[in-house]
Amino acid sequence: MTDPTFATPSPGGRNPAAASDDIRTAAHDAAEQTKARLREKGDQKIDAASTSAGEQLRTVADQLRQAGDGLGEEQGWARQVFSQGADGLERVSSYFRDGRMDTFARDLQGFARSNPAAFLAGSVALGFLAARIAKTAAAHAAPAAQPTTAYTAPPTGMEEPRSFAPADASDLDPTMRDL
Repeated sequence: MTDPTFATPSPGGRNPAAASDDIRTAAHDAAEQTKARLREKGDQKIDAASTSAGEQLRTVADQLRQAGDGLGEEQGWARQVFSQGADGLERVSSYFRDGRMDTFARDLQGFARSNPAAFLAGSVALGFLAARIAKTAAAHAAPAAQPTTAYTAPPTGMEEPRSFAPADASDLDPTMRDL
C-alpha cells in the first residue's frame, strides 16, 4: 500500500490513491445499479410467468371440476376425488397468481415434514407426469424415424435380388478362385 504523503499528485492535482478509490467506488456503484436493474427485470419475468402458470392451473382446476360434475350420481366417490383435486389446484394456483412463492415453499415443506409418505407419492406421480409430458413433446418435436433393416423382402411378383459375385471367375482375385 502506498503512503499518501509520498505519492506524487496526478496531473489534475489529486493523489493517485484517491483517484483509484474514486474509480473503485464508481465501478462498485455501477455494478450495484446493474445488479438491481437485472434483479428487477428478473422479478418482473418471474412474476409474469408465475401469474400465467397460476391462470393455467386455475383453468385446469375448472376443467377438473367440470369433469367431476359430469359424472353420474353412482360415481359419487369419483366426483369427490375430482372436486378435492380441483380445490387443491385452486389453492396452488392462488400461490402462483398472487406471487406468494415463499409462502408456497414453506407450506410445501411443512406438508412434506408432516406427511412424508404422501409427499413422496405425490413427487413420484409428478415425476411420471413430467416424464410423459416430455416424452410426448419430444415425439411431436421430431418425426419418428422408421426402423431400417439390412434386407427387406421384395414385394410379391418381383424376382429376388441377384448375387453381387462377378459373373466370370476370371474377374476374381487369384487367391479367391479356389474357394
